[in-house]
Amino acid sequence: MTAPFIVGASDGSPTLAAAEHLLHRLFEEFGRPAGAIGCTHLVRLGRSHVAVSLTVAAVPEEVPAGLGAACEERRWGPSDLAEAAAQAVREHAGRSAGRAVFFPGADRVTGALSVGEVLTASAIDEVVVLGGGPPGPADRFDARGHVRPEWRSGRLTLAAMPGGGDVLVPFEVADPTPCCADHA
Repeated sequence: MTAPFIVGASDGSPTLAAAEHLLHRLFEEFGRPAGAIGCTHLVRLGRSHVAVSLTVAAVPEEVPAGLGAACEERRWGPSDLAEAAAQAVREHAGRSAGRAVFFPGADRVTGALSVGEVLTASAIDEVVVLGGGPPGPADRFDARGHVRPEWRSGRLTLAAMPGGGDVLVPFEVADPTPCCADHA
C-alpha cells in the first residue's frame, strides 16, 4: 500500500467559507478519498487569503482548472497561488498548521458526547479548554454540528470553551457574528 500524498490548492479564497467550498470541490474531484484529512490554511504570501490541503491516494497528473496547486514537487497554476498551495502542503505534512474540515470520524463528532468519545470516535488527538485546565474524558461536549480541530505540534487539537453549565462547546462557531455588526 502506498502512502497518501498531500495536495495543496489555492484559488485566492478571501474567506474560510470560500476555502471550505474549494476543499469540498477538491474532495469530490479526487473521488472522496477514505480517511482524508482536508484543511484550510491562512496564507500571508502576497495577498492574504486561505489555501487548502487534502490527502489523496496518488499524485495527480492535473488538478482542476483555475487553481494554483502543489503536490510533492509538482506545481501548477500562477506562481503566487502555487506557492500558497505549497505552503499548505508543507504545513499539513509537518502537522504544524491547518484547520481540519475533513478528518476521520468527523461524521461521528456532531452532537452531545463526552470528551473521551470525541477522542476515540475521531482522529482528534486532544481537546483543550481555552482559559481552563485540561478536560477529563467524562466531561460533556456539545459539538453543535461544527467541529474544526487544528494541527498543533503534530497533534490534531480541538479548542473548546465553556458553553454554559458543565458543557464544553467548540471555540469556533459555524456562523460567527461579524466584528462591529452591532454598531457598524
